[in-house]
Amino acid sequence: MRNQREQGTATLFALALLMISFALGMALIYFSLSGRSNGEDYYRETQLYTAAESELRRAAVDVMQNGTDAPSGKIQMRYSMTTDDVTVRVYEKRSNDTVYLYAYAEPNKDDGWRRHLEMKGYLTKRGDRYVWMGFFL
Repeated sequence: MRNQREQGTATLFALALLMISFALGMALIYFSLSGRSNGEDYYRETQLYTAAESELRRAAVDVMQNGTDAPSGKIQMRYSMTTDDVTVRVYEKRSNDTVYLYAYAEPNKDDGWRRHLEMKGYLTKRGDRYVWMGFFL
């Protein structure tokens, strides 16, 4: 009788150990997939950020070298840039002696990841040319 009771306890202990191992394995799989997804999101957001920043800086250099022909108080598109992965549109708005630049970046691929990034910067007229003042929120 005692031997049968010990066999039942050993079976119950083995089943509990199997369930714990299964739960830990599932947690490990979930953690690794979550890390991969977070890495892909970070890569995409970094791609959008660098594209928007570089195009905003390029537009700022263009305004510093060539000035602007934007009508005062109106927003107009300065230009658009498209690559395989990202589309960036740069808008400008002139207000008195200040030019505001807006860069809007979004991914081209429609794979369920629909985010965008906006960057803003401004230039102020000093003398006869514009000077980059920096980014703003």
